[in-house]
Amino acid sequence: MAQTLCSHERLDMEQAHIRRTLMRQGTQIVGVSMRVEGPRLMRSHAIWAERENRILFYDSAGHRFAIVKLSESPELSQFAA
Repeated sequence: MAQTLCSHERLDMEQAHIRRTLMRQGTQIVGVSMRVEGPRLMRSHAIWAERENRILFYDSAGHRFAIVKLSESPELSQFAA
């Protein structure tokens, strides 16, 4: 996810600040949100919705630029650690 966000915004992954946040519904983890922060308050993000098994990518202006449908996905419990 981070590589797609960085390449879309033309950011160097080594210099960009990447933040992951677990999305919860009650006590259950239902997805992961990833935000990439670059220069000049640039922030793009991706949301992985486990139930829909897809990742939605948004650019720094808030426009969706890609949707990826996953055939397989890792367990969300590995992100909680």
